[in-house]
Amino acid sequence: VVGSLLIVIFAVSLDALPSVSLLAPGESPLAHPDILVLPVLTLLAVSAAWTVRLIRIGTIEVLKTDYVQMARLQGISERKVLRRYVVRNALAPSVQIFALTFQYLFGGVILTEAVFNYPGIGKQLVGAVLSNDDTQVQAIALILAAIYILINMVADTLVVLLVPKLRTHV
Repeated sequence: VVGSLLIVIFAVSLDALPSVSLLAPGESPLAHPDILVLPVLTLLAVSAAWTVRLIRIGTIEVLKTDYVQMARLQGISERKVLRRYVVRNALAPSVQIFALTFQYLFGGVILTEAVFNYPGIGKQLVGAVLSNDDTQVQAIALILAAIYILINMVADTLVVLLVPKLRTHV
């Protein structure tokens, strides 16, 4: 829906951007950056709002904790309190939120590529499903699943590195 609205506004009404992403075979999408604007805006518009809201909520929760209040009462400067106590503890849940956002973006790429006729893995998956090519569907699903797992592993590792309480010694 967001992609269709962006097409109507920017491609039809304003005639500022192309409505589809037509590329010659073997041509790089970076050669024509204007074809990337609407697909990227579509993906960001859908995920940015709730991501920013969840990060804001996490930061507010950290600001209300006792150790932040104690640091302020001890006279530590606000900048140092934010840098030492708030950012590190607010980043841990944010890393997980970013991981979920990236996973959502990989799923959203499939639909966005279909809407904008962009030649990518999403369009390849849709074509494979329509032509009943089970092997290709399984291969693309395996690649997407591996990406999901890799994103989760990186996010979990970053959270352990950010929060010393989560580290255990064996």
